[in-house]
Amino acid sequence: MNGVLKGKVAVITGAGSGIAAAAARLFHKEGARIVLADVSGKEADLAAELGERVVACRADVSKSDDVRAMIDTASHTISFTERTSLTSLKLCTPR
Repeated sequence: MNGVLKGKVAVITGAGSGIAAAAARLFHKEGARIVLADVSGKEADLAAELGERVVACRADVSKSDDVRAMIDTASHTISFTERTSLTSLKLCTPR
């Protein structure tokens, strides 16, 4: 991996499992800062596995308030530097 996504922010929905979780792992290896969103709660497990540059966001994309919170989280993530831990970002909250 050569860090082609360093400095980029990715929002990955359905990140609790399957191809979205695999994409999240790949994006992380490539240096992206990631907002992991899922309705299941499994996004938090993946965020813990990946560590730095990742924030979990429990969200149901069929609910506009959840989508707003997810996008707000991503917007705030853009302003964070590489040295800033995203774990302090608490815009998305489990329901």
